[in-house]
Amino acid sequence: HDIEIVICTAYSDYSLKDMLGRLGDTERLFILKKPFDTIEILQLAHALSGKALRSKATRQRLQQLEQLVLACTEQLTTTRAQFDQLLASAGAVSWTLSLATGACKTLNGPVVSQWGWDPARFAEAGFLHACVHADDRNRFGASLVQAHEAGTAELKCRLRRGDGTLLALHVLLRTASAHQVHGICIGLSGQTDALPVSARAPAQHAASRTVETRET
Repeated sequence: HDIEIVICTAYSDYSLKDMLGRLGDTERLFILKKPFDTIEILQLAHALSGKALRSKATRQRLQQLEQLVLACTEQLTTTRAQFDQLLASAGAVSWTLSLATGACKTLNGPVVSQWGWDPARFAEAGFLHACVHADDRNRFGASLVQAHEAGTAELKCRLRRGDGTLLALHVLLRTASAHQVHGICIGLSGQTDALPVSARAPAQHAASRTVETRET
C-alpha cells in the first residue's frame, strides 16, 4: 500500500485506460511524459516521499488510537466489575428512577435478600416511593429533586422490607438523564421492628401522588 508508481515514457502505446485496467484505479499512479526536466523528477520524488511518510504516520496514529480505545475499554470493564463487586459485598442496591412515573428503569443488587421484594415490583409506578417509610418520603422526594437539579444528593432514610421490617439506608443520588435519577442504596443496619400488617403492602396511588408533587 506504500508503493507509488511513476511511469516515464515518450510513447503512447498504452492509453491511461489500458494502464488503469492493469494496475487498477489508484491515486498512486503518475505518468511523466518525455521530455522532462530534472527539477520535475526531484519535485515528484519529494512530493511522493512526503505523501508516503504522512500516510504511514496516519496509519500508526490510528493504530495507537485503536490500542488506546481498547485499553480504556478494558479498564472501564475492569473498573465496572470491581465497582459491582464492591456494591455486592456491601449489600448495596442500585437503581435508575424515572421522575415522570416513579418507576425504576433499572434495578441491580441483592433486592430479594436485602429488601425482601420481587425486583419486578419496582418497575411499577411509585413503588419505590411507597417502600420508603412515610416519615422519610418527603425528604426522599426532595433529595430526588435536588439530585435532578444540582447533579448529586444524599440522604439517610428507612425502607420497608417485604416482611414489614425496616431497613436503614444511606442513599447516594445523581442525575442519570434529563428525566431520570440514579441511586445507590447501602444498608446501614437491619431494623426488625415490624410495621402494622395493613402497612406492609405499599399503596401505589399514594406513592404516585408523591412523585407527581415532586415533578411539579
